[in-house]
Amino acid sequence: MLEAETGWLRQEFVERCAPQLAALAADAEAAGRAEAARRARAGLTSELAQSLRRLRQAVTPEQIAFWLVDAAASVCPRVALLSVVDPVVEGVRLRGVDSDAARAAFESLDLVLPEAPALAECVGSREMLTAVATPREVSPQLAGVFGHVPGEKVFLFPVVVRGDAAAIVYAAPGPADADVEALELFVQLAAMATEALLGRPAPASEVAPEEAGAGLIQIAGAVQPAAASRALESLIWLELSEEDKELHLGARRFARVKVAEIRLYQAEAVEQGRRRRNLYGVLKESMDEAREAFRQKFVSASETMIDYLHLEFVKSLAHDNPALLGAGYPGPLV
Repeated sequence: MLEAETGWLRQEFVERCAPQLAALAADAEAAGRAEAARRARAGLTSELAQSLRRLRQAVTPEQIAFWLVDAAASVCPRVALLSVVDPVVEGVRLRGVDSDAARAAFESLDLVLPEAPALAECVGSREMLTAVATPREVSPQLAGVFGHVPGEKVFLFPVVVRGDAAAIVYAAPGPADADVEALELFVQLAAMATEALLGRPAPASEVAPEEAGAGLIQIAGAVQPAAASRALESLIWLELSEEDKELHLGARRFARVKVAEIRLYQAEAVEQGRRRRNLYGVLKESMDEAREAFRQKFVSASETMIDYLHLEFVKSLAHDNPALLGAGYPGPLV
């Protein structure tokens, strides 16, 4: 009898206190969420402060580009930086994609804006754009690099320097979240910092080795070879035949792959050539072999051809300093 009454009392107590207990549990849960949010904000604030310190220390556009990708990756899981030299788009740096095949595809990325209408609109409008990441909108190449699923959205941010979209930050959060406002702020800060640096190039010795050799952003001529700029300006892309367009794209890819192979397999010789300011003297056999292959495959095939291999030598081997190629370098093939 006593046990029955005790059980009834316990049940009565639980029922009467249930609302209060639920409220206490909700308060505790809310407090836990608030504490977690506070810690997350504190962590983000710390990351942002450290990121901004790095930006203040940047003395070259290359360093700003590294800062931009790292900062963007702190608020979006997958990010790419794309260089734009209209109409050509090239991969600069990639974060959040671990597949070796995807990274290799990104490093050899070389597409034209008409192949990626979303990128073309971003460049043309110079405004942030949200797009559905279909191969038709962002190009089959980028869709393959990121492995986009149907319906996935991406955010495109133009890096506008001196009125032109010189690069695009390609943010692909996937199922995760991305802080769009923070991304936009980072892009604007990078653009302003780059404009402030234009006309004040830093000595090569101030560029970290891992940054200097990474083939970084080409922002409004800041690190773009003058010869590449003149060549691309002289090339009236829309007036080329479809056959010539394919040939030019193939020539660009060939040049990037050949120079990437030299940098990868002869890294020590490349560094030695830079120190001696005589890359051609140190790498003569490999460079001559690449030049002859380029001559036979591309130069002889079209009167409109540009020596993309020479441009890649200057950009990737000589860090945009043609003097590092050495006095014996024969110069462009065309």
